[in-house]
Amino acid sequence: TPRRISAAESPALRFVLAGEGPLRAGLERAHPECHFAGFLSRPEIGAYYASADLYIHASRTETFGNVLTEAMASGLPVIAWNRAAAAELLRTGENGALLECGDLTGFRDAVLHLAQDPLALRRMGASARASALDVGWEGIVAAVEDRMRVAVNGLQDWRAATPESGMAPA
Repeated sequence: TPRRISAAESPALRFVLAGEGPLRAGLERAHPECHFAGFLSRPEIGAYYASADLYIHASRTETFGNVLTEAMASGLPVIAWNRAAAAELLRTGENGALLECGDLTGFRDAVLHLAQDPLALRRMGASARASALDVGWEGIVAAVEDRMRVAVNGLQDWRAATPESGMAPA
């Protein structure tokens, strides 16, 4: 388990956790130094994004995560696990940082490093915004269609490679 980020390491660093869930009460007890905002309406979350410098997306299960594109569109670099939407949207060193799932020390170090580098925060935030502006439904639908074509073609290739044809499936 990585040690906590101390106030001495980064005195200006403030963690704000938004949302509700079954872990909230335990997290509040374990991390009294954090601000727990609870559920936020759209206008409220916009105000939080506007006042933030960095978005930390620690979810290992969220598949697309509109919050990623919302944070990026707000000009926030994102630190996240290299999974799902984050793996598709983020480029380490350009608009945020991707960490291998479970690398808690690396995740912590990435947060500290970026939080203490105002020039990198601004540069990556601008890049994050530009990246988010490129995300739209047309591109998302085209990517899904492309993946479906690959899957269907793979299925057709597999069907062509049946024992009757003298070929084994790949």
